Amino acid sequence: MIKIVKIPFDKCIVERKRRGAAKAPDIIEQEFQDFFEFELLKDKIELTEAKELDDFEKMQAELEEKALQGHSKGELVVGLGGDHSVSYGLCRAFSKKFPNSGLIWFDAHLDCQDDFFPPTHEDVLRAIVNAKLFKE
Repeated sequence: MIKIVKIPFDKCIVERKRRGAAKAPDIIEQEFQDFFEFELLKDKIELTEAKELDDFEKMQAELEEKALQGHSKGELVVGLGGDHSVSYGLCRAFSKKFPNSGLIWFDAHLDCQDDFFPPTHEDVLRAIVNAKLFKE
């Protein structure tokens, strides 16, 4: 089973004019349904959506809990964001379930700016590294 968590969140993008990532989960879902043979996969996918989108800390806790629930059932958990900050709670859950794992992060820029609080899309990777969620 694949658990897909839609996370329509882009409030951690500092420049308001660059926001729009919150629209991505719905767009990706729609495009995926147009994808070849989607009907064959429907019974293997659980689609859920994050609810705590107004409070960053609550959202991260909700994402972590959803991911931990999925991991405990042996599900592959996929997050569809949103800005990069949504990765934090999902990474926290993954590192708890798989404590000896590592992280490979592909992006056009480093996401390692100086620490902000709450983490933004510009420093989420630094927050993940500083929290020692993964082995070095």
